[in-house]
Amino acid sequence: MGAQTECKVGRRNQKVTAVGCDGRKTLVTNTLSVPCAAGGVSTCVQPVAPGMVAFEHTFSLPGMGTNLSLRVWDVKKKRVRT
Repeated sequence: MGAQTECKVGRRNQKVTAVGCDGRKTLVTNTLSVPCAAGGVSTCVQPVAPGMVAFEHTFSLPGMGTNLSLRVWDVKKKRVRT
C-alpha cells in the first residue's frame, strides 16, 4: 500500500507499507522524502532473504536524471539494515 503527501517546504513524502499475505498484519513501513519537482515515485519491494525485504524507490528530477534509493529492512526487528 502506498500514499503520498502534499508538497510542504519544497518536499513531499512517499510512504509504502508492506503487509502480510492475509492483508492485515503490517510487516514494515518505509517513507521517502523527495523534492516537489520530482516526477512520480516508483517503488518496488523485493524479498532478499528470509525476514529481509528491499525497498527500491526511483524518481526523476528535471535535468538531473533518475535517482535511486535502496533500503533493506529486517522485518522482525523493523529497522533498516546497514
